[in-house]
Amino acid sequence: MKKLLLLLGLCLYVFNGFAQSNAANQSKDFDQFWKKWHTAIMKKDYNAVSQFIEFPLVIKRGEGANAIQTVAKNDFATFFKSFLDEPMHDDQSRFTVLRGMKDLNEEDKMLVDGDSATINDMEFEKVDGTWKLVYIYQESQKAFAGTKAKN
Repeated sequence: MKKLLLLLGLCLYVFNGFAQSNAANQSKDFDQFWKKWHTAIMKKDYNAVSQFIEFPLVIKRGEGANAIQTVAKNDFATFFKSFLDEPMHDDQSRFTVLRGMKDLNEEDKMLVDGDSATINDMEFEKVDGTWKLVYIYQESQKAFAGTKAKN
């Protein structure tokens, strides 16, 4: 019985170590993506930023029939500039908030789960092995120029 319990304890220890290692690798992978994403945003290089987007980009604002919008690649730069200019926390622009997020904190890293991550109001997923922004939860209507309702 002791051997069985010892074996069971060893198995649990190994599985726990593997799970923690896997989570750390997922976080590290996303962290590398985030640094590239962040650099492109700070340079306001919307062409580079668009390489990290799965188009059409889906935007959700509120509830109702017109709550889901999409942004095509050719409309992205206009939309994203307006999106970054919107107030986020304490009336700071989203750009200002993101500027302070060069490195993700531990709370942000906890929101990386397998092939998806949620940072602030943005959803990222791995698409064909590459991290992409796929979804934005938007609070204001301002950045909706050039978007269209998704049926």
